[in-house]
Amino acid sequence: MNHSVPTSGDAWSIASYGRAEDLSLGQLPVATPGPFEMLVEVEAASLNPLDLKMISGEMSKMMPVSFPFVPGNDVCGHVIAIGSAVKQYKLHDRVVAFTPRSGAMAKYAICTEGPNTAYAPDPLGAENLATLPEAGMTAVAIMRAAELRSGNSVLIVGATGGIGLLLCQWASQAGAYVVATATPAEEKLVRASGAQETIDYTKGDTMMLLKARQADGVHVVIDLVNENEELLRSAGAVSQGGKLVSTLAGPDAASFPGKLDVRYIRLSPQTGDLDRLVGAISDGSLRTNVTRRFSFAKVPDAYVSLRDAHGGGKVVIGM
Repeated sequence: MNHSVPTSGDAWSIASYGRAEDLSLGQLPVATPGPFEMLVEVEAASLNPLDLKMISGEMSKMMPVSFPFVPGNDVCGHVIAIGSAVKQYKLHDRVVAFTPRSGAMAKYAICTEGPNTAYAPDPLGAENLATLPEAGMTAVAIMRAAELRSGNSVLIVGATGGIGLLLCQWASQAGAYVVATATPAEEKLVRASGAQETIDYTKGDTMMLLKARQADGVHVVIDLVNENEELLRSAGAVSQGGKLVSTLAGPDAASFPGKLDVRYIRLSPQTGDLDRLVGAISDGSLRTNVTRRFSFAKVPDAYVSLRDAHGGGKVVIGM
């Protein structure tokens, strides 16, 4: 049973592919939940680099959108309407979710029952919780693929972003020696997340700088930045029999030298992943590293900051 919900609500959208500055605020129809869906009144949302690619059209072939397009996939809020087949949640439940149709930069968003949604305990801050779905569940998938063990060494390329900072924490907790790419201004942030060593990627080729320090390379390279042929260079920093893990597109595994184990990761949550992330925030074993906060009225400014400003951590919107 659903209580009365608005038929329209404030949302930031674009009418065609463009720039973050092209986002406009207006009233859009509020979607009716399908059988396995819920409508959430959004408390907070977070931004991800993928949002900018969706806005610009860079992902139009792989992930086409309908216009007007409302960006964003990470939300925390309260359930105000429920589909007929939803079993796990009820009205007024507070949840954190990855929204399957984007739409996070709005007062109301659709989420689905399943591994993309988890209960959000009331004592936990909405802005911190909203950082978890895309970055957190991707980081979980990377850690599964990397299979880091105590005594391993790992290079995290792109360590200052939302995914990278989570990986620094988990890799360090697993007992790995963590080398993170970071500018001097970002070094404190990654070291606080568990990195034992940093490489300033503005000072030259990251892989060459690493090999100058560790001639045999590292056991695992997690590359969140480079794609396609550039990943072949990243492979040069992996020791014999080691692993290269990437979240982007790259050459076939046969293109890499030696017996390198190459893993390409996509967001592929398993049941309980998001719940465990929420639990880790609750017990203090994981930090979300929110570094920039914006009001709902400043969503375009938030995206410009994500695109143009240097500095790591997550960018969040408070409603």
